[in-house]
Amino acid sequence: LINKLLSYFTDNIICVSQSVCDYSMAHDKINKNKYKVIYNGIDVKEFSFTSAVRDKIRTEFDIKDTTVVIGSVGNISHRKGQKYLIQAFSEVYKKYPDSLLIIFGSCRGVDKEFEYKEELDRLILDLGLKNKIKIYSNLCHVFTPAFSDFDYYTLKYKFIFQYSI
Repeated sequence: LINKLLSYFTDNIICVSQSVCDYSMAHDKINKNKYKVIYNGIDVKEFSFTSAVRDKIRTEFDIKDTTVVIGSVGNISHRKGQKYLIQAFSEVYKKYPDSLLIIFGSCRGVDKEFEYKEELDRLILDLGLKNKIKIYSNLCHVFTPAFSDFDYYTLKYKFIFQYSI
């Protein structure tokens, strides 16, 4: 309802994908001529797998070649739901003990993110997974190459937000 109301005061509604656009048109019932799709601009080649980068990252972080690495990149935030990822990993670890969860992300200092990070650290300790779950902050030089090290990448959001401009 709020999106419909706000649409009367906007010239365009920018969506990051056609599926987001389709969803909004179906649910918000806004004039379809207001919608524009502008895809997220990333160079996918930067995220391509290379064994050389994988070996370098595994050496830098002392990860065995046989270890299955599950990775996540993003701000540490309630919205991103890292707590649920950690809880899910605790179940994965029971079945696959030679696995590792790596979360690259930092706190921006909003939305009680520092407190949330402390909650994540306590959860990791409570689950007995201190050596199996690593959270790295302020390692921007590693974020993009780290994708070559991940055997599995997770993308999670607790909430999906839609903005009207």
